[in-house]
Amino acid sequence: MRLAARYQDAFIEDADKARPILADLLASVGEGVVVRAPLYVDYGSNITIGDNVWLDGGAIVCPGGTDLPACALVSDRRRQDTVAFDEEGGRDDAAVR
Repeated sequence: MRLAARYQDAFIEDADKARPILADLLASVGEGVVVRAPLYVDYGSNITIGDNVWLDGGAIVCPGGTDLPACALVSDRRRQDTVAFDEEGGRDDAAVR
């Protein structure tokens, strides 16, 4: 929990400077990833995030070997769905269930 709190504080000041904390918090973070604070995780060392993933602020990522695929968009905003995109940027609804 301490790293997540440090990430949130750093993100508020400078999102680019917060990235190394995110890298320490999670097992791996792909290129082009945007994770808006706050981020709530448990056992972050079991969580991997693929390239070009966007997580909205307030995301809760549960443990258990969570792997967010490349090009995923995760948001809790009621007007948006959680969707995934294939490598060419096309929507891949089968990837999110």
